[in-house]
Amino acid sequence: MRVKRKLSAHFKRSKDWTRAVTIWQEMTSGNDPACFRELAIYYEHREKNYGEALKAAEEGLAIAMDFSLELRRDFEKRIERLKFKMKRRGGRL
Repeated sequence: MRVKRKLSAHFKRSKDWTRAVTIWQEMTSGNDPACFRELAIYYEHREKNYGEALKAAEEGLAIAMDFSLELRRDFEKRIERLKFKMKRRGGRL
């Protein structure tokens, strides 16, 4: 898991989004909230796909409940922002 995290960070810095996203998606099976956060950020800012971003953030929040309060708050804030963006665009929740 640690190697994949470092490798995905390298791909993210290199803007090799295809490889970074592939690794983050593989890591979701390990219930690492960091990969859900990265996916949510990617879908929100790069793809402008707020539905996918919301899905990743909600899954991350469910996992983050067993981690830190700070991480939970990060996901909660992200979810609220995504819902607002979707509503503003006329999208459904």
